[in-house]
Amino acid sequence: MEKARKILDIAIMSVIYSLIVVLVNLVVIFLFTQDMIQILYWLSFITLIEGGLGLIAGGGSVLYSPIFNKAFEKIFHSEPWDFKRQKRTEQQALKWIITGSLLIIEALIISAI
Repeated sequence: MEKARKILDIAIMSVIYSLIVVLVNLVVIFLFTQDMIQILYWLSFITLIEGGLGLIAGGGSVLYSPIFNKAFEKIFHSEPWDFKRQKRTEQQALKWIITGSLLIIEALIISAI
């Protein structure tokens, strides 16, 4: 029950985040052009790019291995990874990945219109 509730919360927040991103994109694009075809074209294009960036950011934040851990510690003088930090990063990355996936799906739906 607890796990299902967490998954539902993450899914709902990801849908809200992705819709907010699409609405902000729509408002910004509408300020620059009034043509409906151009709005749909640019909206699907920008949403697709943002979805891809969300997937890259989520996947990149989960990247963890002993080799990268040592490199990041030496280069960026960061603290060593422990189990708690890894779990927290995975939870944040899951939100990025789900939101990025939803943005890509929304971009495909917009482009089909």
